[in-house]
Amino acid sequence: MRTIILLLISCLAIQAKPYQAGRILPPASSASCKVKAREPFNPSGIWLQKGVLYEISATGSIREGSCKDSDAAGFKASDCGSPLPNVDLTLAGMEALKRDKKSNWLCLTAALYDQPSGDFKNLLAVQQFSIGRSLRLKPAASGQLVLFVNDVMTGYENNSGTLSVTIKRIQ
Repeated sequence: MRTIILLLISCLAIQAKPYQAGRILPPASSASCKVKAREPFNPSGIWLQKGVLYEISATGSIREGSCKDSDAAGFKASDCGSPLPNVDLTLAGMEALKRDKKSNWLCLTAALYDQPSGDFKNLLAVQQFSIGRSLRLKPAASGQLVLFVNDVMTGYENNSGTLSVTIKRIQ
């Protein structure tokens, strides 16, 4: 009976380990990937570790519909042409629907997932954060780095352009 209990406990311990997809960057190394503005989920292939210092930076040009080109910092609704000065009625009315309410439209954003998936929309991220042009961070959780530009989940079809992203492990 004791053997069975120990076997069950060890099986539970094995199942409790978090999933790890992607490679772990060694200290002082980096990796690059592309983020397509039209895609709501762009897996980087990198696993970020909790408490390790990383720097993520991006270059490139992206666009949302008829708005002017922007970089990874994105833009405010008022920056996108409108018949009224300083207001884009379509985007301003949808601010509450953006995936990251605090960030600009099309701002480079990331989520960490500790589960395998090809369909991340049905998973809960363990952490989400805005990157913009660059960000240094120590993640509060470990997970697969999935990148996206900040938009409404159903609004990616009118986006265009690509960002080149570099993930560098500092520590």
